[in-house]
Amino acid sequence: MSKDIGDVVTGIYNHLIKDKVIHDGVVTKSPFQINDVITGSVSGASATIDYVGNNHFTYTLNTDLKLKVNDVITGSLSGATCTVPVINQLHTTISDRIYFQEAIEDELVNLFPYIVFSINAPDSFLYYTGEYETIALSIMAFSEQSSSTQITAINKQLNDLINKKSKIVMSNWDFKGITRKSLPTLFRDANKIWNFEMIYDFIVQ
Repeated sequence: MSKDIGDVVTGIYNHLIKDKVIHDGVVTKSPFQINDVITGSVSGASATIDYVGNNHFTYTLNTDLKLKVNDVITGSLSGATCTVPVINQLHTTISDRIYFQEAIEDELVNLFPYIVFSINAPDSFLYYTGEYETIALSIMAFSEQSSSTQITAINKQLNDLINKKSKIVMSNWDFKGITRKSLPTLFRDANKIWNFEMIYDFIVQ
């Protein structure tokens, strides 16, 4: 394997934290396209689309304002339009507190909630179309709220972001698909911190 595994880490991080609209294909006229400029009818936020998937697109904001749920948006180039049903709610809940392998100790004060993800070494296999790599992705979330409401919400937000329709963009790798490897594990530890873990397998080439 000559490709940089760091590109995989960066791709996962960006997928979890990147601003995105999840529309599940409920778009009128034509699909949105890269470089579409969109403006929220309610928020007044302006953004430029930089990636388009089957059920979502990512964007870069052009203003300090942020898109909101129920914004009606129209692509400046494509003419596509939709009412925003879901924005990356995980980013709304977690903010930038997403870490690879371990949380930064100096930031543990007032850190909650946060996410830690890790990957294993790729496992190669041959198929008639070529050589592929399977990589296990573990995502753990932590919440200090007394009830399980927040950690359960994070579970749903992760399911919105990572599912069989997902397309994780990685430099130098061709993402082929992802499946859930295990059922979610949810428990409250001795320090009264809610823990959540989910493990996925994804295939790249």
